Amino acid sequence: MPITAAQKAQLAAAIAQVRSLLAEIQPDAPAPAPAPGPAPAPGPAPAPSPAPAPAPTPSPAPAPAPGPAPAPTPAPGPAPAPAPAPVPATDTAELLRTLEDFAHVAAREWSYGGHTVVPGAGAPTGIPGAVPGSNPFTENFGLWSLTDTTYEPFLFDRPEAFRLLFAMTGNPRWQEEAIALLDYYESRLSSAGIFLNKTGEEDTKYSYVHSWSANAAKADAAYAAAQLGFPDVFNPTAGLWTERELWVRLNASVQYFIRTKSAGAIRNGRLMLDQWDAACAGRGAPLVTYTQHEGGGPGGTQPTDLVTSPWMSALYFQAARAFASLVPEVAAQVQRQASHYFDYLDTPSTRGFYVYQTDPQAEFGGLVFPAYLAGGTTIGDAGPDEGNMTHALDLAGFCAFAVRAKQALGQDAARAQLRLSQMKLTAARNFANQTRTAVWLPKFRVNPPRSFNWWTRGLYELWALGE
Repeated sequence: MPITAAQKAQLAAAIAQVRSLLAEIQPDAPAPAPAPGPAPAPGPAPAPSPAPAPAPTPSPAPAPAPGPAPAPTPAPGPAPAPAPAPVPATDTAELLRTLEDFAHVAAREWSYGGHTVVPGAGAPTGIPGAVPGSNPFTENFGLWSLTDTTYEPFLFDRPEAFRLLFAMTGNPRWQEEAIALLDYYESRLSSAGIFLNKTGEEDTKYSYVHSWSANAAKADAAYAAAQLGFPDVFNPTAGLWTERELWVRLNASVQYFIRTKSAGAIRNGRLMLDQWDAACAGRGAPLVTYTQHEGGGPGGTQPTDLVTSPWMSALYFQAARAFASLVPEVAAQVQRQASHYFDYLDTPSTRGFYVYQTDPQAEFGGLVFPAYLAGGTTIGDAGPDEGNMTHALDLAGFCAFAVRAKQALGQDAARAQLRLSQMKLTAARNFANQTRTAVWLPKFRVNPPRSFNWWTRGLYELWALGE
């Protein structure tokens, strides 16, 4: 769909506002002084040439709160076994260049990178080791179309992901994609702020506010839906509680405050920070039962093992860091949260980080993976899995934030720096793992489609923090 001059001007104004915020933030000092983190929205000015990455900026950390009913003692999992030697450096700029390759496929340029991709078509004849017609490019391999029943690619806010990519690169291709996706998304957002493509329930996980939207009515509706979709205070007996819902509401408050300077948005944002503390209950992490977090366990079981999601928490901290940049008086609270949460994940018994394959000759030998669910148990999704490496970029962003938080609090950041290096290394390996050689499928695999959104958000944290 065509992009109007007014839309481009709106996006340019939003990015210029964020650049102004970034310019006001001072570099980190070694002393424990709360300071605003980097800006929440886009980043650089909308120039076609790539914008330079901003200087590192301070950020926030964790505190405490009540958890659910007592659970069985979590089964100890394999210890993370921290590397004794420095981890090889992984360049954030190189990760960004690689992410742009995946962005083309995320924008449904299926043949980008030299492959010849026809939706529905399988392996052509003459491919060694491939049965003709096998493994056709379907939804199982990442195919999707923009229809009024398509919703999965929009989880974690696809228009915003492309806007952040534009902020990092200055590439107008991503500005156009962001605006086109926002136009479509808002055309499918009800007057109650519900994304109509997701039928069967009013799912506020898809209700996103965009500070750069020209449609005030849609922003108002999405903000109202996000605030109504999650309670003000933590309930330890809630049927469902995850860090993702906390992020949805906090992120909506951040974006809405940028648009309106609403005191209500500040109040709602503070409620989410306090809810994190309440769910932590002094343990460093917001712990709820596996059943509360996942809706149930393997085989219809109802496990009561206590868990937290590192990657969903990374989303929360993205919004919390942005909130602290707008409301500096909460910076110390968010810094403590980040510091405590990192320490919780970095404890061997909680398995926040773990070596997936200890054999150095194995495919992923020695690589440290982030847990899908931390807490110590290994049941269901909490166990080791190759797919966990797809969240390494999320956790890299969080670890960069934890480094800044610990520095601002006057704490030793060496462990956070080590984990940051490990997560960047694993993120690079994940990108390599997602690059196909099968020429009839997209070269750069983005499956599930929503994974592009969390990759971009995680990388934006590294870029904004100068890591």
